[in-house]
Amino acid sequence: MNPQTRFRQNSNGPCIRRMAGISILAWLAAGNGFAFAQNRPAASLTSATANVAEATARAVVRPWHEVKLAVDLSARIRSLPHRAGDRFKKGDVLIEFDCARFHSDLKALRAAEAEQAAQHRTNVTLRKYKAAGANEVEIARARLNKASAEAESLTHRISQCKVAAPFGGRVAERLTDLHEMPQAGQPLMRIVDDGELEVAMIVPAAWLRWLQPDHALDVTFDESGGKAAAKVSRIGAAVDPASQTVEIFARLTESKGAILPGMGGTARFHPPQG
Repeated sequence: MNPQTRFRQNSNGPCIRRMAGISILAWLAAGNGFAFAQNRPAASLTSATANVAEATARAVVRPWHEVKLAVDLSARIRSLPHRAGDRFKKGDVLIEFDCARFHSDLKALRAAEAEQAAQHRTNVTLRKYKAAGANEVEIARARLNKASAEAESLTHRISQCKVAAPFGGRVAERLTDLHEMPQAGQPLMRIVDDGELEVAMIVPAAWLRWLQPDHALDVTFDESGGKAAAKVSRIGAAVDPASQTVEIFARLTESKGAILPGMGGTARFHPPQG
């Protein structure tokens, strides 16, 4: 083989392979519907999302209010009239404690307060006649303030002996029972306001291009097969940076069948076309 022939092979071989590689990439790009010079992902995504007839997301029913009741005292439960599933009205007594001991303690504190008040008045009178010093008057006033504060603190604690419903609703769960003596701060009962329900969903953040408050949607529930109409009431304050999703909430406006907090279903949205 002469040098000229060898030179042509060494120079043309890589060029041919590079040209072949470029041709294959161009063919693949053409077959998948995009060009090398494209730089329009946002516009393409917006257009694709807007042309989707229906978008779905998982939905969970939540009560408008859900509270675990607890009090800052330890006493025996005397009355617990509502069981799980029972309805109640705002202001109804849900839990009542036996606070006879606290009432007795309060009487003792009120007596001590009256004693300190009398002592303070005496010292003030003696001070006028220079029979008592200013320091004695200040000490009597401090002791009176201490006795008053102790009586006020116990009065506040006694006010917790009857736990009234902060809103109307139903008992979701009783976490204690009659005649028990739960610890201070221990959850005693879980209540929900089932008068107003909402559904919570986690959706792609890209939906925010067309999803706004008052957007209408339909929800089909897994447990009952019931359906409900809803409207987006609020949108989460932040997008999750890892999953690029956002939480949204919708108020139920019309429903068919029983709907209870905790039920799950499928929410269907209808993005605007065009």
